[in-house]
Amino acid sequence: MTAELLTPATFAGHPLPPVEGGDKDSHGAVLIVAGSREIPGEVPKLVAS
Repeated sequence: MTAELLTPATFAGHPLPPVEGGDKDSHGAVLIVAGSREIPGEVPKLVAS
């Protein structure tokens, strides 16, 4: 497995769909998993309302 550098161009190639109706739960969720051999563990959970 190799790491991929995320740049603005990377995100520009995968735009988000338009938000049309519904609430935040109807638009899906994102799971982020991170860690390394030096620092195993998880990404702190960030919550926004």
